[in-house]
Amino acid sequence: ENNLEKAREFMQLAAYLHGYNDAIISLANDALSKHVFDAKEEYKYIFQSDSTDNLIVDMDEIQECSQRGGAHVARKLYELAGERGSKEAWFNLGHLLWTGHDLGNEQSIEPDQSLAMNCFEKAVSLGDDDARYFLAVCYLGEQDEGVDDEIVMDLRRNGLKLVQEAADNGHVGAL
Repeated sequence: ENNLEKAREFMQLAAYLHGYNDAIISLANDALSKHVFDAKEEYKYIFQSDSTDNLIVDMDEIQECSQRGGAHVARKLYELAGERGSKEAWFNLGHLLWTGHDLGNEQSIEPDQSLAMNCFEKAVSLGDDDARYFLAVCYLGEQDEGVDDEIVMDLRRNGLKLVQEAADNGHVGAL
């Protein structure tokens, strides 16, 4: 068994058995890069493990997601890590939902900017300055014709507050 395979095994165990968010996010990022995704093959160490009763995620659910493609597995894993307190996971999920993942077929994830904004807000609540800056830019650029002027002004005030907080925390884009 080569070192790469051993590393994959340990990464899977760290993610699914021990619940390490960095490992979960790493597996999500990897899944996102693959159009064809077979969870039973990708996560064979977990599916072959004797410890499946102690997993933090339902592997049948991951297998079901994998039938729709790697982006759907990534979405599920980002949600899992986010629910476990990862600001990076919420930011990554927000980005995935903001831009979508267009493959031109049923494996695509359509953009959902409303859901993405919720993810970015969760990331901000956990202290993510990239999400803070992103929301600030969105709020400052708000120009919906049908929206009450007072609501737009509130969004802009909030945007200024967020960009100031991001700058105070040293975010390069906000400086």
